Amino acid sequence: MLSIEILENLRSTKSDNRRKAAKEIGEKNLEEFGEPLFEALNLEMRKNTWETKVEMIISLGKMRHLPSSGLIDSIVLNNNPHDMITYAAAQTYVRLKRQSINDAVPVINLLKNGGLSTVDGALLVLGVDRMLPPASQISELITLGWDLHLHRDRVGYERNFVDPRYGLILACSGWDKKLTLPFLDHCLKTNPNEQRLNQTIENAKKGKYFETR
Repeated sequence: MLSIEILENLRSTKSDNRRKAAKEIGEKNLEEFGEPLFEALNLEMRKNTWETKVEMIISLGKMRHLPSSGLIDSIVLNNNPHDMITYAAAQTYVRLKRQSINDAVPVINLLKNGGLSTVDGALLVLGVDRMLPPASQISELITLGWDLHLHRDRVGYERNFVDPRYGLILACSGWDKKLTLPFLDHCLKTNPNEQRLNQTIENAKKGKYFETR
């Protein structure tokens, strides 16, 4: 049975309550709330409440709520380069499209033409979900991600947007070091002043997942 309290919060007139409900649904993987949450997101899209939209979008991805694919696809296709909603949608896009935890094809596809928010979100899932793609996909990811710190959409916004390679660096913690060490060393050289990022890099080289976001 659906929790009355969660449903009440999801339908509340207060954005904080709706956001709280969405977060709880995602964290507890309450799949039975998939449709009510998706309905709530559609209503939320008409409001100026980006934080609540982000929480709802992320939770739909964690639950792999496939009926939300159309809306998520449209946000990603719009490809807003400096946008938290797009950042969240890219994460959910990957979780909805991948065939398994070993399938990084959706990430690769987004990297080829994605704006900064799309790229950052797609790569984050690699690390946070500890995805384990095959060597061929890892090599392609590293090739595409090698110089993403120089992404055209980041120029002039360096202080506002952290290195988009973060998710890829984090994912390297669980990948073959023969494939990842040159990339990790390159990241150290090209971002020597980002201390938190460098902590993630050093731990990735040791095979330890170390999240700094």
